[in-house]
Amino acid sequence: MSIGAVSSTPPASELPQKLLAVDNVTGTLSFNRDRIVIDELHARLGGGTVRASGSFSLPGRGRETDYRFEVAADDISLRFPEFLLNRGNAELSVISNGNGGGRQIVGQVNLQRSLYVEDITVDPLLLLQRLILQRQRLLAPETDDFQSTTQLAITVTGADALRVRNNLANLSGDVALTIRGSVARPVVFGKVNVNPGGTLVFNDNKYEVLRGNLGTQLMGQSLEEFMAAIPELPADTAAWVFGEIA
Repeated sequence: MSIGAVSSTPPASELPQKLLAVDNVTGTLSFNRDRIVIDELHARLGGGTVRASGSFSLPGRGRETDYRFEVAADDISLRFPEFLLNRGNAELSVISNGNGGGRQIVGQVNLQRSLYVEDITVDPLLLLQRLILQRQRLLAPETDDFQSTTQLAITVTGADALRVRNNLANLSGDVALTIRGSVARPVVFGKVNVNPGGTLVFNDNKYEVLRGNLGTQLMGQSLEEFMAAIPELPADTAAWVFGEIA
């Protein structure tokens, strides 16, 4: 068995566009005839730090290729879905399904912030009317094989983490979600509670939110896909109470 240390900063040109740049990678690897073991690995990612450990079984006669890695992320920032900028911590496991059968990512994410700041230029009333008439759920387009074969089982919590700051809303709230499906087509279950005191602009009227919650299943890689799922929600899973501001 041999043991060595590695240190690397991958060139940005070698990284897929949808992945964050990883730098300051250091770690210790152990090698034997059929397995590579990561004793410890440290890196910078999304403005934060990542620690990882695990093992990778090399292919061989009568032996499947498999791997399992444990990843701890601290104070990293990531856009997922693309319209939300998230910052927080995570404890995740990446587990292979064996011989090219894909992989699973399971674990817990604790959000410090989940921020939406893009302005919405479409008239909200016209948008809602269009969504009510179009009840067919939109799916994210097919992407590369890695994303479509990576299954998710992740819980996401964030006390007072949600922030919406744009031309139509000034809102904050809590999130308690579960993400399933694949990286290519994630499905989000759970609940979002909006704090009292926020404001919404609708039809040129400004409203104060007295109470707001949204539950059941949401889905999508863009704001339009997220909103397109709303008409499919059972009526008793979404409740909003507004008080108009004079």
